[in-house]
Amino acid sequence: MLGNHDYKGNLDYSAEPPRRRDPPGVGVEAEMNHTFLPSNRNWCLPAHNYTLRVAAPSFDVLVVVFDSQAVVRLDPDADSGAYDGPTVPAPEDQLRWLEDTLCDARRAARESASSASSASRPLWLVTAAHHPVVSAGTYFWKGVEQFRVMRERVGPVLDRCGVHLHLHGHDHVSEAF
Repeated sequence: MLGNHDYKGNLDYSAEPPRRRDPPGVGVEAEMNHTFLPSNRNWCLPAHNYTLRVAAPSFDVLVVVFDSQAVVRLDPDADSGAYDGPTVPAPEDQLRWLEDTLCDARRAARESASSASSASRPLWLVTAAHHPVVSAGTYFWKGVEQFRVMRERVGPVLDRCGVHLHLHGHDHVSEAF
């Protein structure tokens, strides 16, 4: 999943002003393009947003990976120009894609379960993104607006669509609620 370092790179804070210290040819598009190299066997980042369906013995898991960095651009202080690129989804399009993908999957699972089909299996919905919707970590409680955007705009989508688990990074903590 994409995050702030994928967009802005690793910054050299010893320089004034801070500047990228990444070599040329890195960044979001380069990371996605690496997925499709014939020599690639381990890297999977096919797009800003994608889904993975995993079949467990008695249930299915749909993992919906989305680019939360595109969503936090709704924060007026997000330095959104740093996150622009030829393939970056607009924030409202990103939210629409997320809700459509999650709620369509939930609806299809309910219809399958109500059809009395013996092939019907429970579906666990899992999302993965760089930013948390809620966190006890330091960044989350510094009043950073991008977390407010995730809590107020993404959180209700996850609730409405019945997401069971949201995996995230950014806050540099390990926690379970």
